[in-house]
Amino acid sequence: MVTQAYAEEAVTPAEGHDPTADTHATTEAHGGDGHSDVFPPFDPATFPSQLLWLAISFAALYILMSKVALPKVGSTI
Repeated sequence: MVTQAYAEEAVTPAEGHDPTADTHATTEAHGGDGHSDVFPPFDPATFPSQLLWLAISFAALYILMSKVALPKVGSTI
């Protein structure tokens, strides 16, 4: 478990590092706090990877159900 004191100590910038010089896109685009305002599952930039994993998961579960679970249920009935 991380205590508040440890968390504050862990995020202190390294010596010689200027935290205002961060050029990360989310930092500049969203007020400098380093966080995006978009909920990650609703971020249009992640839709292709989400759809890919949806298709993979659906196919895996479909095959698992059709080959393993449903035949057992059918034999029981």
